[in-house]
Amino acid sequence: LVHELRHKYQWTYSPSMLDNYVSPDEDIEAYKNHPSEIDARKYQAQWNKNDNHLRVIDVLINKL
Repeated sequence: LVHELRHKYQWTYSPSMLDNYVSPDEDIEAYKNHPSEIDARKYQAQWNKNDNHLRVIDVLINKL
């Protein structure tokens, strides 16, 4: 969830980061090495490391 929310952030605040996006069906290595995927994985790892993902879920539930 955090990974996909990061993509939403990228789309809103850094749309150029998604330039030249490659789907995994086209080229799995290019997909894995695309800047948007690298950024989303790093962001996800940062949240997972600190158990912050639980706080994200709480925030999302409270906004619904």
